[in-house]
Amino acid sequence: MTNIIDLTYEIFNGMEVYPGDPGVNFDITHTIKDYGYKVTKLTFGTHTSTHIDSQAHMHEKGKTLSDYSIDKFIGKALLIKKEKDIAPSEVILIEGKLFSDQLVKKIISIKPKMIGFDINNNLEIKYEKELLKNDILTVGPLKLDQKLPDNFLFCAFPLKLRDADGSPVRAIAILD
Repeated sequence: MTNIIDLTYEIFNGMEVYPGDPGVNFDITHTIKDYGYKVTKLTFGTHTSTHIDSQAHMHEKGKTLSDYSIDKFIGKALLIKKEKDIAPSEVILIEGKLFSDQLVKKIISIKPKMIGFDINNNLEIKYEKELLKNDILTVGPLKLDQKLPDNFLFCAFPLKLRDADGSPVRAIAILD
């Protein structure tokens, strides 16, 4: 039987965002009482909560999310908790503060589709720029504090936004 674990943080009205990013606002524009249906206008940035970044997030003329086929956002994942545990995988998920110049070089040499990280990370801008430059998408923050095996199928599908530098995702682990 397949088990699916949600690794996504919620998006909600008034939530805390990265300093300087657009705030999150849910504004009900149509009510059932007045219109017979409900519609809510959502306002937030492309890098809100659990999200994926494209090259265009940090590189002029970099690829946008619409430049990738859907298979870029799914792959066999390796969860690492210690730098020494890194190995080739389509997706590498890092728990904790493991980012370093050495680790980023190892990741680039492996060439995964995506690199994911939890909320307690030390992913500096210089590391993210280097990963994105090498066409390794970054996704996070992820809820990696759950009971997860070292290997599983990982999916982080962005909204289908044309020419986007990033997008919120629903990130999941699929376990067999």
